[in-house]
Amino acid sequence: NFGDFFPLGVVPACNNSIWQTDFFLGLMSFSSMHAEVLAADPDHANNNGNYAGFLLARGRTVEANPYLERAEKDVDNKDLQLELHFYRLAHFPDTEQASRRAIHDLLGQGERSPKWDFSRNIERAEEEGCSYVDELRDVAQKISEVP
Repeated sequence: NFGDFFPLGVVPACNNSIWQTDFFLGLMSFSSMHAEVLAADPDHANNNGNYAGFLLARGRTVEANPYLERAEKDVDNKDLQLELHFYRLAHFPDTEQASRRAIHDLLGQGERSPKWDFSRNIERAEEEGCSYVDELRDVAQKISEVP
């Protein structure tokens, strides 16, 4: 049970370090753990965004899209907005230009998502034949830099 490891609400608010490490994924299935978290708060933008990023990195784009859309609907902070636009840029070619513009605008405002790890999403985009992987690496670096 997820609650046996962490009090509900603590882990979802954490950034990158817990959500994307192999250590935590080894504790329990990310998907089953996340189902519990989403059941407790199905509209939590950060939880939905994290789960969407997780699914997208594994090539589960169709399954990820509703979580991504829910996160976009309820997002209330700029760092999460950057992450969500990056996921769109990396995995949804039909939104490529709009995602680029949004990322450029947010970065231009000084927004960042410090230390966020997009490496698995970049690897997946490359596996799927993305033609602008070098750009993804550059954008990910800019988003993740510590101010």
